[in-house]
Amino acid sequence: MKLSSVVFALLVILLVLCSSCSEEKVLSSSDKLVISLPGGVSLELAPVKGGKFTMGNQFSGTQSVLLNQDYYLGIYEVTEAQWRAVMGGEAIHGDNYPQTMISLDQMHEFCDKLNAQYGDKLPEGYAFCVPSEAQWEFAAMGGVNYQEGASCINDDCKKAAWLVNKEVRPVGEKAPNELGLYDMVGNVSECCEDFYVKYSTFWSKVFVLQNPVKEYVDDVYHIVRGGSCNGVGECPGIYRLRDSARAEKVKDDRGFRLACCYQNK
Repeated sequence: MKLSSVVFALLVILLVLCSSCSEEKVLSSSDKLVISLPGGVSLELAPVKGGKFTMGNQFSGTQSVLLNQDYYLGIYEVTEAQWRAVMGGEAIHGDNYPQTMISLDQMHEFCDKLNAQYGDKLPEGYAFCVPSEAQWEFAAMGGVNYQEGASCINDDCKKAAWLVNKEVRPVGEKAPNELGLYDMVGNVSECCEDFYVKYSTFWSKVFVLQNPVKEYVDDVYHIVRGGSCNGVGECPGIYRLRDSARAEKVKDDRGFRLACCYQNK
């Protein structure tokens, strides 16, 4: 047997093993998760039931994904009031505006502080985190409720997204998607945990990845999703478009959405 064949066989075995090692986790409650912060500020996260879907599109490539662990995702982008309640600092636009001008490392610090202070209020095994790209896209599509072409993001972009107004707006002014999540498209683009790599349509036909996250490492670009108020005006399918940014870079039209996910031991 040629060496290349052996390497290929070992790679296949490794991928199969890795794709089956994620523990299934189902939330026992369909209620949203609410955390009260200092100053009368609260964090609200909606439950997202796991499911199988195809991530990506014909331009970026596609990947079959199974999320077999339920999770929570912020109903709104993290606001300035929420950020200051945890991290301190000065206001930029106003309390109900999405927090911008923060790096991925600062987002991680925000999550770490939340876990240290409020981890005992979360379901067992869960922790606050920056969402993976797969978690973000699945929720943006409407989760298990998604039907191709049925998303409010596709039906009427102007009702769901700030895309070409050239200024950041307060969160929640547009219509939510099927999961009750606001501003999944437009307003500010949203950082994900993954570093940027191209999807492999070939491997997508062979494997279904379970709960994938390509954890960020130094000196590479990480994933940014959702577009912003400075983006293009064409909405259909924009929740599938991908962008990238360096972790240390900050922008006035980029923020993030808090997730609460099961942590595999």
